[in-house]
Amino acid sequence: MSADNTLDNYVRVMQRSKNSKNVAIILLVLLLLSILPAYFFLYYRHVVFYRYCVELINKINDKLLSDFSAQEKLNQLNVIWSSRKRYLSGRENRLTAIVNQIRAALKKKHSERPALASQY
Repeated sequence: MSADNTLDNYVRVMQRSKNSKNVAIILLVLLLLSILPAYFFLYYRHVVFYRYCVELINKINDKLLSDFSAQEKLNQLNVIWSSRKRYLSGRENRLTAIVNQIRAALKKKHSERPALASQY
């Protein structure tokens, strides 16, 4: 009787193939499970940033619509804007441009105020 040596080799190759297939399936499942939380945190970071910017704008609007003088409004705006630097690092360029325009308008209004008072 002759023994079939290729059958033993074939069985070992199939066992290795099955182990490799199981490892590949486990890695694929782990990858798919890790994509969902990563996407959520990347998306949620932008949502939180947007909400923070809206809150900052609402604070600024509250101060601008108050009955304070232009100098007091400017001082309060500077306090609000300087406190945001703890949380942000220049990502809000458009918002910075708007706040700078508001500052310039308040400074102009404050500098015109004494000239108007002396006319009357």
